[in-house]
This record gives sequence, structure tokens and C-alpha cells, in this order.
Amino acid sequence: MVGAQAVKGSNTIEWGGRVALWGVIPLWRAAPPPNTILALRKPTPSDCWPFSGSTGEVIIEVPQYAQVHSISVEHIRPDTAQSAPKDFIVYGILENGTWTKATDGTYRYNKPAKQYYSLDNSAPLKRIVFRVLSNHGNQQYTCVYRVHLYSDSNT
Repeated sequence: MVGAQAVKGSNTIEWGGRVALWGVIPLWRAAPPPNTILALRKPTPSDCWPFSGSTGEVIIEVPQYAQVHSISVEHIRPDTAQSAPKDFIVYGILENGTWTKATDGTYRYNKPAKQYYSLDNSAPLKRIVFRVLSNHGNQQYTCVYRVHLYSDSNT
């Protein structure tokens, strides 16, 4: 969705973090930011948002309330990537702050790189949480290449 922004969840530790002068003055990011997952360009190796371990989440905020009916999850090489997300849950955050489960899914390594999942959601949403529960075996980090949202206004 145009204008969407992504931020890491509160219990998620970014892989690589930031490089800082004397440990205080930030110089540059050593890893791409969470917004990388929303990019419309074709993913290339390392063009992902990495986080430590096999569990983590990203919160996607859209510019206005939208009826989001599906998402896609994409990885560069699902057949060889142990760092690809595997099991995940998607939550919608309602206007009153209530979290509602929209879907749970499994990203399969033996399917196309871009996989689609329908959301069980009837309310307009402004924030969506993509929570990774496991990856395909990498114990150090998980790499999320693309997560795209689809609504009737952007199909």
C-alpha cells in the first residue's frame, strides 16, 4: 500500500543493529530498516529486514483506514533459505486498540517465492502486525524480504 510505514515490534531485536562512533554517536545502519519489507522493487540478495533469532514482529501502519483482505510474503530463494519466515500470525489492530487475529500461515520453501494469504477481517485497519513464529532453520536470524498488503483500493 502506498504510504505505509513499518517499524519493528517491541520484543524484536534487529540483526546487525547500528554502527556508532564511541558506542554513542550513530554513524549508519549495518542492516536495512523495517521499511525494506514494503518496497515494491524485486528483492535481491540481502535486500531484506533481518532480525535476531527465529521469532519477531513488524508493525505496518497504513496512512488511512483500509479494508485489508490479503497479504503476500516473499523471499528471494525459498528453496534454499533457512532464514525465510516459516510460521506466522497476522493481527489487525482496531481503532479502539484491540488486536484481532486476521490469519495464521506457513511460508513454504517448495512453493513460489511470493505467496498470498487471505485475511479474516471485516473491520477497516490502520495497523497490521506480522508476527513470525519460526523460520526454516536458521538459529541466528530471520530475513523478511517483502510483506505486501492488499485492499480493494489498491488491488
